[in-house]
Amino acid sequence: GKIKIADFAFGKVLREVEKESKLNNSHFYMSPQTLSGKPCNVKCDIWSIGCVFYEALFGQTPWIGSSAADIAFNMRTRPLVFRKKIKPETEDLLKRMLEYDEGKRISWEEIWLHPATNIVINN
Repeated sequence: GKIKIADFAFGKVLREVEKESKLNNSHFYMSPQTLSGKPCNVKCDIWSIGCVFYEALFGQTPWIGSSAADIAFNMRTRPLVFRKKIKPETEDLLKRMLEYDEGKRISWEEIWLHPATNIVINN
Protein backbone atom coordinates (compact mmCIF):
# COMPACT_ATOMS: atom_id res chain seq x y z
CA GLY A 1 0.00 0.00 0.00
CA LYS A 2 2.99 2.37 -0.19
CA ILE A 3 4.04 4.33 -3.25
CA LYS A 4 7.75 4.53 -4.01
CA ILE A 5 9.26 6.90 -6.52
CA ALA A 6 12.56 6.04 -8.15
CA ASP A 7 15.08 8.28 -9.84
CA PHE A 8 14.67 8.42 -13.62
CA ALA A 9 18.41 8.42 -14.24
CA PHE A 10 19.88 5.14 -15.41
CA GLY A 11 23.42 5.89 -14.25
CA LYS A 12 24.93 5.00 -17.60
CA VAL A 13 26.27 7.22 -20.34
CA LEU A 14 25.04 5.97 -23.69
CA ARG A 15 27.11 6.19 -26.82
CA GLU A 16 25.58 8.36 -29.52
CA VAL A 17 24.52 5.31 -31.57
CA GLU A 18 22.69 3.85 -28.56
CA LYS A 19 20.73 6.98 -27.65
CA GLU A 20 18.10 6.87 -30.38
CA SER A 21 17.23 3.21 -29.90
CA LYS A 22 17.34 3.12 -26.09
CA LEU A 23 15.60 6.39 -25.23
CA ASN A 24 12.56 6.24 -27.52
CA ASN A 25 10.18 5.19 -24.76
CA SER A 26 11.59 7.85 -22.42
CA HIS A 27 10.41 10.63 -24.72
CA PHE A 28 6.87 10.14 -23.45
CA TYR A 29 8.00 11.26 -19.97
CA MET A 30 10.38 14.08 -20.93
CA SER A 31 9.35 17.66 -20.36
CA PRO A 32 8.95 19.96 -23.34
CA GLN A 33 12.11 21.76 -22.22
CA THR A 34 14.13 18.54 -22.19
CA LEU A 35 12.79 17.51 -25.60
CA SER A 36 13.84 20.88 -27.01
CA GLY A 37 17.39 20.43 -25.70
CA LYS A 38 17.22 22.88 -22.79
CA PRO A 39 18.97 21.97 -19.52
CA CYS A 40 17.02 19.87 -17.02
CA ASN A 41 15.86 21.31 -13.72
CA VAL A 42 13.47 20.38 -10.94
CA LYS A 43 10.44 21.42 -13.03
CA CYS A 44 11.42 18.76 -15.60
CA ASP A 45 11.24 16.12 -12.85
CA ILE A 46 7.80 17.38 -11.83
CA TRP A 47 6.67 17.02 -15.45
CA SER A 48 7.99 13.44 -15.64
CA ILE A 49 6.31 12.43 -12.39
CA GLY A 50 3.09 14.01 -13.67
CA CYS A 51 3.34 11.82 -16.78
CA VAL A 52 3.83 8.69 -14.67
CA PHE A 53 0.92 9.69 -12.40
CA TYR A 54 -1.29 10.29 -15.46
CA GLU A 55 -0.33 6.91 -16.93
CA ALA A 56 -1.08 5.17 -13.62
CA LEU A 57 -4.58 6.68 -13.65
CA PHE A 58 -5.45 6.33 -17.35
CA GLY A 59 -3.28 3.50 -18.69
CA GLN A 60 -1.39 5.61 -21.24
CA THR A 61 0.85 8.64 -21.36
CA PRO A 62 -0.74 12.09 -21.74
CA TRP A 63 0.70 12.68 -25.22
CA ILE A 64 1.81 10.17 -27.81
CA GLY A 65 3.72 10.42 -31.05
CA SER A 66 6.02 8.50 -33.36
CA SER A 67 9.12 10.61 -32.60
CA ALA A 68 10.42 13.04 -30.01
CA ALA A 69 9.53 15.93 -32.33
CA ASP A 70 6.00 14.57 -32.78
CA ILE A 71 5.51 14.20 -29.02
CA ALA A 72 6.86 17.72 -28.41
CA PHE A 73 4.47 19.11 -31.06
CA ASN A 74 1.52 17.33 -29.44
CA MET A 75 2.48 18.66 -25.99
CA ARG A 76 2.58 22.19 -27.39
CA THR A 77 -0.63 22.04 -29.44
CA ARG A 78 -2.97 19.50 -27.85
CA PRO A 79 -4.71 20.08 -24.53
CA LEU A 80 -4.42 17.61 -21.69
CA VAL A 81 -7.36 15.18 -21.91
CA PHE A 82 -8.76 13.27 -18.94
CA ARG A 83 -9.99 9.89 -20.17
CA LYS A 84 -12.30 9.26 -17.22
CA LYS A 85 -13.76 11.23 -14.34
CA ILE A 86 -11.33 11.85 -11.49
CA LYS A 87 -11.53 14.01 -8.38
CA PRO A 88 -11.28 17.75 -9.13
CA GLU A 89 -8.25 18.02 -6.81
CA THR A 90 -6.43 15.29 -8.76
CA GLU A 91 -7.32 16.88 -12.09
CA ASP A 92 -6.01 20.25 -10.90
CA LEU A 93 -2.75 18.71 -9.65
CA LEU A 94 -2.15 16.92 -12.95
CA LYS A 95 -2.88 20.07 -14.95
CA ARG A 96 -0.40 22.01 -12.85
CA MET A 97 2.27 19.28 -13.05
CA LEU A 98 1.83 19.03 -16.82
CA GLU A 99 1.81 22.78 -17.45
CA TYR A 100 3.71 23.37 -20.70
CA ASP A 101 5.29 26.63 -19.48
CA GLU A 102 7.78 25.55 -16.83
CA GLY A 103 7.62 29.02 -15.25
CA LYS A 104 3.94 28.38 -14.48
CA ARG A 105 4.41 24.69 -13.56
CA ILE A 106 3.74 23.77 -9.94
CA SER A 107 6.70 23.63 -7.52
CA TRP A 108 7.55 20.82 -5.10
CA GLU A 109 6.42 22.97 -2.18
CA GLU A 110 3.06 23.58 -3.86
CA ILE A 111 2.68 19.87 -4.63
CA TRP A 112 3.02 18.92 -0.97
CA LEU A 113 0.52 21.60 0.05
CA HIS A 114 -1.95 20.75 -2.73
CA PRO A 115 -5.33 19.32 -1.63
CA ALA A 116 -4.78 16.20 -3.80
CA THR A 117 -1.58 15.25 -1.97
CA ASN A 118 -3.03 16.25 1.36
CA ILE A 119 -5.70 13.58 0.82
CA VAL A 120 -3.01 10.97 0.14
CA ILE A 121 -0.71 11.95 2.99
CA ASN A 122 -3.34 12.32 5.72
CA ASN A 123 -5.50 9.24 5.01
